[in-house]
Amino acid sequence: MARPLENIRVLDFSRFVSGPHCTRMLADLGADVVKVEPPAGDGTRRWGKERNGLGPFFSQQNCGKRSVSVDLSRPDGVELCRRLAGRADVLVENFRPGVMDRLGLGADTLRADNARLIYASITGFGPAGSLSDRRAYANVVHAAVGLLERQARTDGRPPTPVRWSAADTYSSLQLLAGVLAALYRRERTGAGDQLEVAMADAVLSADDFAAFDLWDPDPTAPRPDPVLCPTKDGHVMISANPVYEPEPFCEAMGRPELLTDPRFADRRARRANREAFLRELEAWASALTAEDAEQRLHDAGLAVSRLRSTRETIEWGRAEPRPVIIDVDDRGGGTAPLINSPQRFGEAESGIRGVVPYRGEHNHDVLSEWLELGAGEIAELEKAGALAPPD
Repeated sequence: MARPLENIRVLDFSRFVSGPHCTRMLADLGADVVKVEPPAGDGTRRWGKERNGLGPFFSQQNCGKRSVSVDLSRPDGVELCRRLAGRADVLVENFRPGVMDRLGLGADTLRADNARLIYASITGFGPAGSLSDRRAYANVVHAAVGLLERQARTDGRPPTPVRWSAADTYSSLQLLAGVLAALYRRERTGAGDQLEVAMADAVLSADDFAAFDLWDPDPTAPRPDPVLCPTKDGHVMISANPVYEPEPFCEAMGRPELLTDPRFADRRARRANREAFLRELEAWASALTAEDAEQRLHDAGLAVSRLRSTRETIEWGRAEPRPVIIDVDDRGGGTAPLINSPQRFGEAESGIRGVVPYRGEHNHDVLSEWLELGAGEIAELEKAGALAPPD
């Protein structure tokens, strides 16, 4: 089956995670994504244990793309990218505001050359404002928008980092939605567009619990907190609050008498005695394995999971009937596991395709296909230094 975005060309100037995650999804949906890398390569290329010169972090975000290596410090390198942008449908970048303009690759310049171009940017805190010139990585944004403070306040412990790049991935997914909307609009109007997503905005828009603080700044006001319950050999996470729905908890524990206990007989009493109810739950769970507690809570109709390690999750993902973890060519005669994209279509194909590119691997292919340059012209660009030879 065909992929939804076949024949869409994407020029990808983005680095690290915000941006590359978006363009990985575009590649999975069928777009021809060309990653523009400096002569030194993307800064994440060698993060983690490498296989055949490719690291796991870079591979996860860039599988299925093609790579050209261009020196943007040279005018002829910038001119080459300007020509590529003239043949692109979408351009994605995540430099700080103003950088692409200073290079001569800003939205106004490139859209004047190509009116159908969709110019998509990710910034940290927006293109203007008091924080617009700040360097923005996910952990910095998590601190800046209150995520770490609320987590620490709620848990009663010092703040600790979020152990995944939520701000990066959420901003990438918001940009993906914007790009797809702009492509749809272009089908109706024939015109491209310029769009921007700020990482700080993306985190706030995805932070469902921020609504409570927005309406009621009292940090002691009740929140629908989930329950993390210890067991004999681990923990279970229960996405329910016994203040509001005690019945399934009591059913799982085999303790129907708790529903008539004066401490838990109505919502006000349960709110005042929530910790006492949780002690009853923990006393019950402490005699069970996490797997047994998970099953009993599930049987009572609660949303629950025992805490699994990443390694256990990978094994679960391999065993599922849909391909969550798939093996791709590791460029050395073997395979490497990567996490597949989540979209599944009935009448179209999606998911990881191709291999992870080496830096500059597709210089010749892309320039001959997109710009119809001959081998001699490409060799001259390499000799001049505008185009960095492949690894």
